[in-house]
Amino acid sequence: MLAVLVAALGGVVVARELAAPTDVTLEPVATAGANPFMASVGTDVPDVRPVAHTGGSWSGTTPGLYGGSGSTAVCDRARLSRFLGEHPDRAAGWAAVLGLRDGSASTVSSYVDGLTSVVLRSDTYVTNHGWAGGHVTSWPAVLQAGTAVLVDQHGNLVTRCACGNPLTAAQSLRTVAYVGPRWSSFTSTSITVITHRTTQVTTDLTIIDVHTGRGHDRPHGSDGEEDTENASVRAVVPESPDPAAGPTSEGPPAAVGSTGPTTSGTTTGTTTTGTTTTGTTTTTPPSSTTTTSASAPSGDYTARGAGSRPGP
Repeated sequence: MLAVLVAALGGVVVARELAAPTDVTLEPVATAGANPFMASVGTDVPDVRPVAHTGGSWSGTTPGLYGGSGSTAVCDRARLSRFLGEHPDRAAGWAAVLGLRDGSASTVSSYVDGLTSVVLRSDTYVTNHGWAGGHVTSWPAVLQAGTAVLVDQHGNLVTRCACGNPLTAAQSLRTVAYVGPRWSSFTSTSITVITHRTTQVTTDLTIIDVHTGRGHDRPHGSDGEEDTENASVRAVVPESPDPAAGPTSEGPPAAVGSTGPTTSGTTTGTTTTGTTTTGTTTTTPPSSTTTTSASAPSGDYTARGAGSRPGP
């Protein structure tokens, strides 16, 4: 009887653990976060007003998905390659995360040379990877709009420049709890997820200058010095002082817009019952309770202080 009771209680514990939300770390601009791979090799752009209504999944080649900062390079690719070449253990871990053949200096530098330097125009859900105790760590995270990143030929996120951390596709999670420092414009219903499923190779990314709102075509493997203006896509900054209201984009080719709640692919809609739906979820900021439409990912917000993140 005792054995049966213990087994039953064990089942209850397991069930509760399975239902527990997964921590998703909020990572603001101008911070390296926990377990950085290296010192900063780039500069985030502060005060970028996130694009409205971006909840859902997007291809990395979507025109207007990413931004730029004029001809100023937000990421130093040469410094990234140089550091990894001088630290072969970290280079091996960095290369393994991104699926490279090996972590040799030639392989890494050749790969990095082909990456493109851009700025996030919306809060973006990723799987982040750090370095601690001689090993790669990983955790789900949301990067704030204005974060400087490198993307590959498919427009997929590859590296966060403030710390050199490799980035991979967002995890599909049933329930989440947002932890860490929360910025004023953050909302769980307007989180962008890059699909990482496209096989399309782009020679140019159509980006939006986050300072002027003008559209530009940025050649693959460049930092901004080779941009050419693309007048067919531009950002419109609304008169509303609400920082969560814009900028939006208009004109063909269409820039980031809204497709409504979705649970396909890596997009996760969650409810307080733990069932994945496109229903509603109760989000609890530090000082208030707000009910929002579920998007990707959506869940409870828990303030746990700067630098807090899930374990390895």
